[in-house]
Amino acid sequence: MTTATEHVALLAPPAIFLTSIVIAIVRLTRRRLAWWIPLVGAVAGLGVWFAAAALMSLSAGQ
Repeated sequence: MTTATEHVALLAPPAIFLTSIVIAIVRLTRRRLAWWIPLVGAVAGLGVWFAAAALMSLSAGQ
């Protein structure tokens, strides 16, 4: 049985990474600076993953 935090840990980081890549491509086509967007997306994706992993470990009582 999977929990909601497992779904968040598995699905949210790739969604955040893909969203940041799409936003960066759109900004590049508009000739704006976009180098920082994938970096922010990577940090946000890792943050969401670590938060979900912490919630999973708390719910398991470890």
